[in-house]
Amino acid sequence: LLSLVLCLAIAGRAPSAQVPTDRTASIQRQVEAIAMGEAIEGRRAAILSRLEALGVEAEIHWFDLPPTVQVDRRGANITATIRGATPNLLLLGAHYDEFGRAQGVIDNAAGVAAVLELLEAFAREPLRHFTLGVAFFDLEEEGLRGSRALVSDSTRIPLPAFYLNFDIFGYGSAFWIGARQPSDPLPRLLHDVGTSRGLEVVIDSRYPSSDHVSYRNTSATSYAISLLDAADIHTLLARARSSGD
Repeated sequence: LLSLVLCLAIAGRAPSAQVPTDRTASIQRQVEAIAMGEAIEGRRAAILSRLEALGVEAEIHWFDLPPTVQVDRRGANITATIRGATPNLLLLGAHYDEFGRAQGVIDNAAGVAAVLELLEAFAREPLRHFTLGVAFFDLEEEGLRGSRALVSDSTRIPLPAFYLNFDIFGYGSAFWIGARQPSDPLPRLLHDVGTSRGLEVVIDSRYPSSDHVSYRNTSATSYAISLLDAADIHTLLARARSSGD
């Protein structure tokens, strides 16, 4: 259902009957493969393996960190593209690094799995008006380093027209959409499609910082999308309002 809702909203139309709508087991296996990966290399390998299985060519973009960041390794973003009828780029992204010693199931293996699910759907039936790109960012937990590196490399990697970020996409039945302008067409379309299928959709500019923020001062329009429990969304928003954020 959630895959169907996102396909409807992003494509602006219903996907064909060939696009599966019940992929729970497949998504769960993908989340487990990423979360159980040995360190960041194992998580990266799980993503690359899935892209290879889909027949989608991936690129790895290595980047260095400034001396002020206490991480003893290089970063690595993963990108892939499905060419469409126009060069207008719609980029879907999620970070694949984890926080601390946790396995990062909710934050953010589930977000990565959501992007891979959408990639598979649109590989079967490409978008009419966009080329589809996906990006899996490293070192989001260290200050959005991966997305910042990709944005700064825009002379070689073109900026998208739209960027959709998937973070904390793993439980509950409510979409939380982060948008500077809640009245924009895509958030409203996602709201209408989601609510018509019994899902709560909350659109708010107070969505916490994630990789979508890296695109805000560029020519791209960026949004953030989470899937979680509605009560948790409203609790977080209440805290943000009380703190003046």
